Amino acid sequence: MKAATIAPLQLLCFSLAVLFGQTLLTDTAQAYSYAAKGREPVMEGWLAISASLDKGNNQAAALALDDLSDELTWMESERDAPLVWPLEQAVRENDATLAGKTFIDAFRTLIDLRLEAAQEQLSDYQAAKVLVVKSGLFLDTLLNDPGLLGLHADEEHRTQARSALEQCLTSLGNPGVFGAGATPADPVAFDQARHQLLSILQSF
Repeated sequence: MKAATIAPLQLLCFSLAVLFGQTLLTDTAQAYSYAAKGREPVMEGWLAISASLDKGNNQAAALALDDLSDELTWMESERDAPLVWPLEQAVRENDATLAGKTFIDAFRTLIDLRLEAAQEQLSDYQAAKVLVVKSGLFLDTLLNDPGLLGLHADEEHRTQARSALEQCLTSLGNPGVFGAGATPADPVAFDQARHQLLSILQSF
């Protein structure tokens, strides 16, 4: 009897979670490609390719790059930043340094694209917040991974970059609780914080 009572409750929770997840994915589907389906191919690609090149395993690196090619092509179509051919060269020549430099560009480009998408969706708090928060995950990896900017970013620039991203998050406003205590988004503040962050990242 007890098990029969719990099962419907679990089913209801699962259904609500699926519905909520589908809503978020629909809201952010236009912001970036595979990541909107729950994947982070750029992050996955960096981890796989850097690890493979460190081991001198070009074949594994090539397979990881092939899995990433659609995402890179999409990013190149959105921004004038060469990504595919430098990584192909890095994999071919087992050049971990070139791979790292190219992924720095990829991370910066992805952060830029996501914050731009968030700015376009400021009227949708949840969708914009997802994009800003995920940008923060890439920012932390970019600033801390020794194969990326981990050995180059000083503490002052790290603090400035994180502060700018935090300002982006604050500029989203707050939907409140059932509308009570709600504050509107601040498009001007968001735009300023976004460009400040991009300027800091481009200084490396």
